[in-house]
Order: sequence, then structure tokens, then C-alpha cells
Amino acid sequence: MRIGVVSDTHNVLRPEVIASLRGCDYILHAGDLCCEELLMQLKALGKVCTVRGNNDLGAWAAELKVVERLKLDGLQIVMCHEYIDMPEASEADIIINGHSHRYRCEKKGRQWFLNPGSCGRRRFNYPLTWMILITDKGELTIERHEIKDIEKKQ
Repeated sequence: MRIGVVSDTHNVLRPEVIASLRGCDYILHAGDLCCEELLMQLKALGKVCTVRGNNDLGAWAAELKVVERLKLDGLQIVMCHEYIDMPEASEADIIINGHSHRYRCEKKGRQWFLNPGSCGRRRFNYPLTWMILITDKGELTIERHEIKDIEKKQ
């Protein structure tokens, strides 16, 4: 199973990201889509699960949960936007948050702590990043994706 993981797109879904997410079995968005149109773009690519970020406002965003729990290919996943909102998640194999715009891929014990960074508007001089998770019977491979020549693309 291929799972695309993005966050903090802030109204921007770049062609490189769309190409990478195309063909994913599931797309997870860790908040701050900032507009319903971007959510519709993601849904056109496949199955989507997203959480509400601090910049997701309006009626469309009111229906988004702050925390999502799901099981994909045998892996328990807990996702929220701001890590401070993360509930106790000892059962989770993968814990995902966004908000900081900083990429994180860290394993502690049996749990993975992931933050795909931001692949939308460039902020704080951080690279534009996202992840593709590849699962196979409970085994996990994590691919880091980055747009390297962003100055030419803005």
C-alpha cells in the first residue's frame, strides 16, 4: 500500500506533489489545507483523511476532526495537526502531526513519529517536503520527497 502524507499546504498543491500522490492508495493530510478547493483536489486523487489545522476555518473545516485514528494495512495511525493536541497513543504504530513545517521521521521503540513538513507555501526557510509511506504486511518504508529548486518555481 502507498500512503501519501502531506501537511501545511496553505492553499497550494504543487504539480510535483500531485504527481507524487497520484496512484497512492490513501492520502493523509495533517492539517492547514486552508481551503475546501484543495481538499477537493486531493479527493480527486483518491481516498483522503485529513485533520483540522489552526488555519482551517469556515463551515467546510468545521466537519474536520482535530484527531483521526485509522488502521491501514494493519498499522494503527493517529494523526493531528499540532502535537500538543495529540491524545495518548500508545496503541499507535505511526503518530503523525504537522504545524511546525519541519520534516520529522523518528522511530522510538516500536513507534514512528512523523511530520511531513510543508509542501505548500515556503515558510521559515525550511525545505518543501512530504512523505510516501509504503507498507507491506506491517512492514514500513518511508520515502522523503523534497522540492529542491523552489526559488526557480515561485
